[in-house]
Amino acid sequence: MTEENFRQVEKLLGRFAEQLGSELRGEIREQVGRLDAKIEEQGMALRREIAAQSEDLERWFGVQREAFQRDLAVVGEGHQMLVEKIDRLADEVRARSDHLERELLAHKADPHAHQGWRVGGRDPLDG
Repeated sequence: MTEENFRQVEKLLGRFAEQLGSELRGEIREQVGRLDAKIEEQGMALRREIAAQSEDLERWFGVQREAFQRDLAVVGEGHQMLVEKIDRLADEVRARSDHLERELLAHKADPHAHQGWRVGGRDPLDG
């Protein structure tokens, strides 16, 4: 083989390499384009899924907030009922205490005037 033949083979291989490189670059660009499209598609699907889950989560929080508010209202009503009952009991205890104090003072002032005095259905002086 002569030097001229080597140059021709070299040019031929160079063109082949250039053509092959060009084809590979084109194929790589195509595959990158397909991958970009697929990534974009999956990204959009993920965004839609996140948005749907976000809406579900917001609904769930809303339901939980309403349930908590109802529970707080029930607790508040129960607390109010207890306060009212405690106030009634305190008034009743004060009234009984005042009555007992008056009775004891009257008995202390005149022990013989209270011979029929009864506490709980019996005469406290009977022992």
